[in-house]
This record gives sequence, C-alpha cells and structure tokens, in this order.
Amino acid sequence: MNNYFIYTIGLLAQLLFSFRLLVQWISSEKEKKVVAPSLFWMLSLIASFLFFIYGFFRNDFSIMLGQFITYYIYIRNLQLQNQWHKIQKGIRILFINFPLIILIITFLKGGFDFTLLFNKEFIPNWLLALGIVSQLLFTFRFIYQWMVSEKDKLSQ
Repeated sequence: MNNYFIYTIGLLAQLLFSFRLLVQWISSEKEKKVVAPSLFWMLSLIASFLFFIYGFFRNDFSIMLGQFITYYIYIRNLQLQNQWHKIQKGIRILFINFPLIILIITFLKGGFDFTLLFNKEFIPNWLLALGIVSQLLFTFRFIYQWMVSEKDKLSQ
C-alpha cells in the first residue's frame, strides 16, 4: 500500500482528534462550564476508527492497543447522550465490531511481532518508559471519565 495514503489516514485521524478539542473548548466557553458535546465523542470515535486503520496498515500494535482502550468509551458516551441510536444501524454494527475484527484478522495472519514493541534500538529505554507512562496517564483520564459517567449515568 502507498505510504502517502497511509500517512494521510494518520494525519486525518490526528486532525480530527485536535479538532474535537476545539469543539469542546468552544462549547465549554459558550456554556461557561466544562462540557463534552456529542460532536466531541463522534469526532473521537471517527478519529479512533481511522487510527485503527492506520495502525493496521503500519502493522503497529501499540497504536491499535491505545485506540482499543478508549474506542468503546467514546461509544458509551454517545449512548449516555442518547446519540448512538441516531446513527444508522449498519454503521453502528460496523463501529462496534471493527476493532475486534481488525485485531482478529491481524492475529490470524500473524501480522505483529510483539518483540518489536519494546525492542527499539533507536529509542533510548528512558524515552520508551516515559512514552509508556505518558500514554497510560493520558488513557486513564478517559477511563476515569467513563467511571464517573457510569456512576452518574450521564456523559461528563
């Protein structure tokens, strides 16, 4: 597959992740409190979907794993905001099953060499450790938000 096409998918995903923050910021300023509108969660889900595709084409398990953890939190927030059912049923089925299907296909074809996750000669160990800790902290913020949302039965 053409590298420019793959990089375009990754860039588009990153742009959507950035744009969602602008949406949240503008919405929060308008409401005079912190809010996460449905558009924030929809952009998050679409960007995560694209990152799955990007990770698949690059054979990058770490990208896919990072998205897998938060992907279903985005869907759950759309459910809590009563927006999930407004999406066409076929698209909902695709979104729900897509990460699992991609991971199964990848494992069946033997596409990942897990030793490559931590065997990066060109990345110093301290930088690799910093990246892992940073990614875990960043991801935990969505897990915490999800826990609070479930407790209150309201997307926070």
